[in-house]
Amino acid sequence: MARIILKDGLKFELHGKEYQLVERVNPSEWRILHMVTGQHSNLSAEIIRNFLFKGELTFITAKSQQHIAFPDLDETDRNEAIRREKYVMAILEQGVNKSTPQVLEPIIQDVYDRLQIDEGIDREIKDKPQPSHITVYRWLKKYKQSEGNIHSLVSSSSKKGNRTARIQPEVSSTIEQAISEIYLNSNQASAKDAHDRVIVLIVEENQRRKNLSLPELKIPNYMTTLRAVNDLAPRERDEKRLGKRKLQI
Repeated sequence: MARIILKDGLKFELHGKEYQLVERVNPSEWRILHMVTGQHSNLSAEIIRNFLFKGELTFITAKSQQHIAFPDLDETDRNEAIRREKYVMAILEQGVNKSTPQVLEPIIQDVYDRLQIDEGIDREIKDKPQPSHITVYRWLKKYKQSEGNIHSLVSSSSKKGNRTARIQPEVSSTIEQAISEIYLNSNQASAKDAHDRVIVLIVEENQRRKNLSLPELKIPNYMTTLRAVNDLAPRERDEKRLGKRKLQI
């Protein structure tokens, strides 16, 4: 086991939640910060060592992000959880209180750019497309609801084994496009209208893929689109559908 020197700013995961050492209160005690709730508490150096030796605490270093213990998941799922965490933590560290595209997209772009030049990041993570602000907001929402449990960022489809096929990334992007074009542009549009647009877009894309001898995309069911609609940030949804002026009245 590599020797880790306790110092200000060092991050660690304990029981699935992420913390940071803020300062040494006295020779035997540290002040720590819960990265999601922002709450401070004290923890003795002895307790930190005990958790470490028991394998319940793992330090997070810039060089290695292998701090997520998912023995039941393959490397692909672990890498995906790591990727999602980077976007979520960037937003939390910025302390933003809005989830609009104007607020989230610059942060998302910055994280994506940094991932591409980070030599310590697995190639599988770098090859993933930049997520939309809707997708990242969904991850953030789950992360907060779990009070910072990093396991909440594991793809839900990975927990289902072979019972349910995973949604293809291109299909997820198509759902987000349809929601943006249809559902968020009219207060009269329904999730069903957005889903109808998803079907049209995928049929068109599959025709293009057929001409290029590429595998077809699977058309998702209505409940998949409805879940994506329900995951929208309430204020963003209302501003888009009703307009800021009506929302203020």
